[in-house]
Amino acid sequence: MAETTTTEITKAPCPQCNGERSCFIRGTHAVRWGHHSLPIYSSNTGQILECCGCEEIFFRKSFWFSEDDSFGYDEAGNEVLSQNVKITYFPNLPARTRPEWLSHRKLADDQLKRLLDDTYEALDAGLLIFAAVGVRTCLDRASESFDIDPGDTFEGKLNAMFHQGRIGETEKQHLAVLIDAGNAAAHRGWVPSFEAVNTMIGTLEHLIERHFIAAVDFVALKGQVPQKQPRPGRKRTP
Repeated sequence: MAETTTTEITKAPCPQCNGERSCFIRGTHAVRWGHHSLPIYSSNTGQILECCGCEEIFFRKSFWFSEDDSFGYDEAGNEVLSQNVKITYFPNLPARTRPEWLSHRKLADDQLKRLLDDTYEALDAGLLIFAAVGVRTCLDRASESFDIDPGDTFEGKLNAMFHQGRIGETEKQHLAVLIDAGNAAAHRGWVPSFEAVNTMIGTLEHLIERHFIAAVDFVALKGQVPQKQPRPGRKRTP
C-alpha cells in the first residue's frame, strides 16, 4: 500500500471504483484573480486526489467566478448568496458502464475492440456525433467477421446477416434504425441526445455479446461436457 502523507480527506467520484469514494488530497494549487477597479473575482483550484480504497490517482478542478453567483432568500426572508462553483474531474466517471466482457475478455477481432474503445471514449467526452458514427462503424466491422462483402451497402449487409440466420426480423429493424442514426450524424448534421446514443450502444453490445462472446463460451462448454456413453448390452440368461 502507498505511504500516506496527509490525513485530509474529501469525497470524490473515483474513476477506477466507478462511484463516490473517500479520497486523500495529495496536493492543492489555487490561482486567484480580481479586477483592479470592479468587484469581480475568480478562483481556479486544482487538486490531486488519491482514492482511499483502490489508490487511484486523479485530478479535480474547481472554478469559481463571482459573476456566476446567484442570490435567493432563506425561510426567514433574508437574502442568501449562492456560489456557483464548476467542478470537473479528469479522468471522469464513464458515461456508460462497460460490459464485463469488454474488460475481462479479449475480442478475437482487435480492430473491433479498438473501435469499441474509441466509441466509449467519445461518449465519455460528450462527443455524441462521433459516438453515433462510431457505433455504425463498429457494426460495419462486425459484419465483416460474418464473411459479408465489405463493399456491400449497409442494407445489403443487414440482409446477408438475416439470411445467414444471425439476426431475426425484429433485430434487423433495430439495426437498420441504428445505421440510419449513424448516417444522420455523419452526413445530415443530426446531433443525437445522450439517451439516443446510449440506446444505439446497447443494441450494438447485444449483437457483439451474442455472436463474439456467448458463441465462444458455448463452444468451450460443449468441449467440457462429457459425451454420453453407450449402455452396455445385457447378458441373456439361458
